[in-house]
Amino acid sequence: MDSFQIKGKAYVKGEIIDCSILVEDERIKKISRLDFHNVKTLNINSDHLILPALIDLHVHFRDWNQEEKETIETGSLAALAGGVTTVLDMPNTIPPINSVELAKKRIEDFKRKSYVDFGIHCKPTPINEIDDVFKYVFALKFYEEDLPLIINYKNKILDKRVVVHAQFGLDEVAAVKYVLENLFDSSNLRFAHISRKESIDIIESYRRNNPNIFIEVTPHHMFLSYNKLKEKHKGYYSVRPPLATEEDNIKIINSINQGTIDFIVTDHAPHTKDEKLSENPPPGYPNLEILLPLCITYIKKGVLNFGKTIKCLTENPSEYLGIKKGKIEEGYYADFVIVDMKKNYKIDPSKFYSKSKFSPFEGFEVLGQPIITIIRGKIVYENGTFFLNNFISKEVKEIKF
Repeated sequence: MDSFQIKGKAYVKGEIIDCSILVEDERIKKISRLDFHNVKTLNINSDHLILPALIDLHVHFRDWNQEEKETIETGSLAALAGGVTTVLDMPNTIPPINSVELAKKRIEDFKRKSYVDFGIHCKPTPINEIDDVFKYVFALKFYEEDLPLIINYKNKILDKRVVVHAQFGLDEVAAVKYVLENLFDSSNLRFAHISRKESIDIIESYRRNNPNIFIEVTPHHMFLSYNKLKEKHKGYYSVRPPLATEEDNIKIINSINQGTIDFIVTDHAPHTKDEKLSENPPPGYPNLEILLPLCITYIKKGVLNFGKTIKCLTENPSEYLGIKKGKIEEGYYADFVIVDMKKNYKIDPSKFYSKSKFSPFEGFEVLGQPIITIIRGKIVYENGTFFLNNFISKEVKEIKF
């Protein structure tokens, strides 16, 4: 459909309204409380809600010598099934993305294989390649092993987008302090998957003088704790940063509700079920297909604030990326997820589209299921069926304001 209207309940400018959304040439042409005439219509059930599609700033689509865990294709299918239409891929691949050439190769692979719009991160390159690599990547990602390099790179990256995995062994707080002491005047610094209440407090204290510092959190650090899973196989609590306490969970949730947290991401980190149930399970969980249902469930329970949560999943990451997504507003790309708000079911990882059929949320009862995903005006997923003929993914830099 080049031109059509979606008619139903939609989350528009902070409220849920009955409306018709006219879509034309990939974008939202007009929003009205009245019907549009002489166009095809997608009627949405009264129990369903039209939301902006999710934007996930932190995924690991593996591929490259780890195809048994995930591929760009299967990762993007999982994204669509979860209502996610834009992702930023992480660089700890095999081999790791740490050069201009590997960054270019990753982008070419995404262009050929991805069913969602995308951008990529890069690990620290040689210092003389930094300016060149930013022609291709969205940000530099510093992992634990890279953190000591910050001192050497500081003068070259203060005006660049930087993402940090703040962790020294099991100590997140010390790593957060170290990064902030060295990059306190960064023009764009994002802390990945923050998990400890002390970390949030420290970052907040620095943000009083520098608003260009951002915090992302994950569903497992929001809703799971080590105490809840310690009696299970260690694969269930093997994640980085490690699961913390119920007090940390509460701090993260309260910070979302207060507007302190900028982004909720999946940190989609797939591994095979056999790996996760082995003697030495690798860290990470596949979360793309369950992030939105988990958030809606805790919204329905009154734990999470609806508006603040949706903003962390959509509008905030859109503004961070500088793209016209994340809102249902005229002129924005027509990226939507339609959610059955009354669908009640238990999470079953064996049904994931991801290759990773494992989840610490297995058996969780959730309320709210993504049933239709639309990207740039094209229905690409509906009730378990994908419609991907002639779909061409775009880089984030192609869809900037």
